[in-house]
Amino acid sequence: MASTSASDPNGSASDPNGSASDPNRNRKGHPWTCTICGQILSRKQRLQSHIEKKHPAQVHDFDWQVRGPYKRYELDDIAPVPKRTRMRHNPEPQQEQIQPEQDASEGTDEDNILLDCQCESGLLDIMNNEEIDVPSQRDKYMAILSYVNKMKLSVTASEHLVRLLKLLASDKDFEDVSATNIRSIFSEVQPLTIDYCGKCGVPYTTEEEYICQTEGCDELRYMGQIDKQHQKRRKCYFSIVPIAQQLKEILKRDGMLKKIENGNVTLTMNTDGIPLYNSSSVSLWPVLFTINNLPPNERFLTQNLLIWGLWQGSGKPCFKTYLNPLVEELNILSTQGIKLNDVSMKVTLTCITMDLQAKAQVLEMVQHNGEHGCITCEEPGQVYKQGKGHCRGYPLNDTPTTMRTVDTVLSNAEEALNKNSPVKGIKSTSVLFGILYLDLVTACVPDYMHGVLLGTTKKLLSLWMGKANSKEDFYLGNHVKEIDRRLLAMKPVDAFTRLPRRLEGNLSHWKASELQHWLLFYSIPCVHGLLKPRYLDNLCFLVEGIYLLLGDSITEEDLERAELTLAKFQISFQTLYGPQNCGLNIHNIGCHLVQYVRKHGPLWAWSCFGFEDLNGYLIKSSHGTGDVSKQLLSTLFARKQLSAEVDNIKSEDLKAFTSDMLSTGRRIKSLTQCSNCHIAGKTNPVSDDITTRHVGELLNLSTKPNISSAARVQLPNGQIITSRLYSRQQKRVCYAVLTTTGDLAFINKYIHESQTDKCLADISILVVTGFVCKHVSHLLLVKETQDKKLIPVDEILEQVLLIDGNKDLMCVSRLPHFHGLCG
Repeated sequence: MASTSASDPNGSASDPNGSASDPNRNRKGHPWTCTICGQILSRKQRLQSHIEKKHPAQVHDFDWQVRGPYKRYELDDIAPVPKRTRMRHNPEPQQEQIQPEQDASEGTDEDNILLDCQCESGLLDIMNNEEIDVPSQRDKYMAILSYVNKMKLSVTASEHLVRLLKLLASDKDFEDVSATNIRSIFSEVQPLTIDYCGKCGVPYTTEEEYICQTEGCDELRYMGQIDKQHQKRRKCYFSIVPIAQQLKEILKRDGMLKKIENGNVTLTMNTDGIPLYNSSSVSLWPVLFTINNLPPNERFLTQNLLIWGLWQGSGKPCFKTYLNPLVEELNILSTQGIKLNDVSMKVTLTCITMDLQAKAQVLEMVQHNGEHGCITCEEPGQVYKQGKGHCRGYPLNDTPTTMRTVDTVLSNAEEALNKNSPVKGIKSTSVLFGILYLDLVTACVPDYMHGVLLGTTKKLLSLWMGKANSKEDFYLGNHVKEIDRRLLAMKPVDAFTRLPRRLEGNLSHWKASELQHWLLFYSIPCVHGLLKPRYLDNLCFLVEGIYLLLGDSITEEDLERAELTLAKFQISFQTLYGPQNCGLNIHNIGCHLVQYVRKHGPLWAWSCFGFEDLNGYLIKSSHGTGDVSKQLLSTLFARKQLSAEVDNIKSEDLKAFTSDMLSTGRRIKSLTQCSNCHIAGKTNPVSDDITTRHVGELLNLSTKPNISSAARVQLPNGQIITSRLYSRQQKRVCYAVLTTTGDLAFINKYIHESQTDKCLADISILVVTGFVCKHVSHLLLVKETQDKKLIPVDEILEQVLLIDGNKDLMCVSRLPHFHGLCG
């Protein structure tokens, strides 16, 4: 080691005890001072860097280590370079990794060239292998857009997502693309925008019109003064997409034409106001359609819904202006139809479903609490004093009520226009009377969701729980904790999307689906023994009648029984709760509901459930405080296109991801097909000799069966049915079933036999001991027996609902249908 250190500028050697040999001592007394130039530094690292940069010739004269381990490779050639540094600065890191292996093996250049050729050949073989699914550009865009729609991302958030993908993935498919471009690929529909006068409601016919041409009206078309009209900032307008265009897109898909049985298409229409913001009166009014010819489980799928128009503004739209283009198009479709693959199909509107408030607006009628508020009959109703105010009730009369017809409604409308006041509830002529073939009286149905569930069922609960009724015989407020205990003990099937929640504190927040579950299945066991018999019988009349009208296939006998029980409900309700509580919903249930089921089919076929789901999606997808109508239409049509094309994605992983993004339910990840069902999840070997012998006897095997147990299966109809062996499901009971032999049973476990590839069910038989109530036929009292047996899985007919919240009344019920509607 050198015995001298860096000295003064003259080059003389310093004293052995000087500051050069000990950097903490120097001629100026500062601990970090350069002994060559005298500059004072802040810390040791700065001193090292300073000497290396300013005085590199004297670095090797120091007997202490100037450079630490940090970046020593910059000064010492033999110092190792860190791996991350080597990868960051080397433009070809793969060659850097291969080089040491070549040096160690001392391979020649010819060997290296041969190795490169072999690697390229192997890569080409992999790329040419047809089993490897390489996602196409469109498939990638579908996955991105499905994620954007699932998470309800705004335009800005979507652009940031695409920008992040560009930074993380060196994929040429993302080089010159934006979220807006991706959305436009899957939303080729261009909405037609119609401006109208906000004062008189007359639409503008040409682009050059800036002032309303109606006599006596000088309203400006766009925002701002007359000198700002060229900026064309829209004020009053709506957007529409023709029905024919959407129908052709739906029906040209594989297999869709075969589902149109008689060659003609019938539609159901819905419109309703949706509040867009909590802090303003701005609302949306979409006009939606479903195709009645499609199977029930496909009718309300997003890709099969028609979105004709979307209006956004304060208050309510001028329906004469808004719906007039729809009337014109429906008249053309009913006469000329649409042509697809050389097949001509007529398109007609047969049913219109709306809540009472929207119905009054569209049909130009008084509201439901006004005189003559029923569209079906001319019953005026009576005004009753209730609390501090008044209400209108519709009590039963001894004389039959006159039914409305199209002619009488038009006559009333003409008279009302002359008098400038409503006549028998009609204020003017509805624009929908312009649909030439439509009987508007029989086409406008009383909606099941709003009228029966959110109206009548919630009314009953409010009467039972309201403190104002604490002195009434029907008051249940003092039993609410016991009712909640029974209710929370209920364990529904997977078809019920919502678990039960308590009444106390939550009744005002209950959704329509929760009210449906309560009405049909939970209400009678929960209030049994708490509600007095005559009030319980009244509830049973409503439950039985509605259950019958929700059936999958309704016979004339069912209709007659439902008509009788609902009439009994109306009569007894008026007697027990008073005529002041018999509003228009009670009137419709008792007098008109069955006749509309005769005309249009079961209640679920024309309820607002499917439409309300789409309305909820609209609200969640809206972003910003300005005009969102075009944005929402673009989002909806992109989602429709994604749902229709998801099965065309080649990559299985990408298809599974996109399907998860588009679906709202849970997907079974592991399904193993056997001869009579699909086994969900894994199987475990079974070594039980008794079970093995029973399986061999049932399947007539000459050799010892090879069996394993499973906890869940999927039936050919798509139902997932669990067993008691499935311990992960604690809040639902999905193992109660009805067999093809008529037995009710609990499934203990599933047994798969590998030689025959058949799946069997180990079941415990339930015996029926009676009815919960004599007026209700679908709630059966049951008791589990010790009788157990093995049956093939294909003998399971359907899943049933176990209702055991009330331990004294363990019962089961069949579900009225399995179409995934009103769940």
